Amino acid sequence: FIAGLTARRDDQRTKYYKYADVEVRGGKIEATKSDRAGDLSEIRDSEVSLYGVFVQQSLNLGRFLLDIGVRYDKLSFDINGQKWSEFRRGNYQDCTANCVYSRKRDYNFVSPRLGIVYKLTPWMNLYGTYSTAGQTPTDSALHENPNLDLATVKNYEVGAKIRTQKLKLDLALYQMLVKKEVVRVLTEGGQSEFVNAGKTDKKGLELTASYMLLDWLSVGVSYAYSDYRFKEFSEPVGNQNVSRNGKRLPHVPIHQYSLFLNAEHPTGFRASLQFDTWGEYYID
Repeated sequence: FIAGLTARRDDQRTKYYKYADVEVRGGKIEATKSDRAGDLSEIRDSEVSLYGVFVQQSLNLGRFLLDIGVRYDKLSFDINGQKWSEFRRGNYQDCTANCVYSRKRDYNFVSPRLGIVYKLTPWMNLYGTYSTAGQTPTDSALHENPNLDLATVKNYEVGAKIRTQKLKLDLALYQMLVKKEVVRVLTEGGQSEFVNAGKTDKKGLELTASYMLLDWLSVGVSYAYSDYRFKEFSEPVGNQNVSRNGKRLPHVPIHQYSLFLNAEHPTGFRASLQFDTWGEYYID
């Protein structure tokens, strides 16, 4: 049996500045000529507090190991700031509305989990898990849209783990069903804003294998396949909402690959070398 408490607080002050050296054509900034800071544009203070409690019970049932757990979290955002200018329609404009702002929001969520492991052989285990979780917006997203809801996730995962004297292999198949995922869209005026998508479906496969070349040296490979798609989501394009149902999420490579070399010498020397690459992905 395991139980615990967690508490965390993050305090941050952020200052935003205009670019000092810009090239303007037709009233719009076409290029920045340096990274030199200009006039102060905005000051933002954010306080984020997290409080949580969790319990988990593990039961050994012969060849089966059963894990039952639940976690409760409360996350509080307190964001305050002042704007003197903002970037709109291609150039800096004096702030005219909501120049002094305050955002406060609390999120409460309960996350149960159920897992089972089956010892198929002395060197191979099969497992399955079901868990839920909440994904809160970032403070910057909440600043832009204080009405953002908590994203909820249901995760289903099955897999296998192999452990021999020379070989380690992990295989996982998963599906995450997400409601109200926070995504960024472009408004008609060209501004970006954060909104909650209806539903997203994230399916994937992860495979990692490593082999001991020497007692202190191993080589390995890993592969990940990610099929992340919107199930219910529409965004404004021009004067109408366009459905993105069935479309892939942006910025998520479908294929990812890694090759790694790990050294752990008995003298205490440790080193690792890793190469990563990935396939195509969509951006807007």
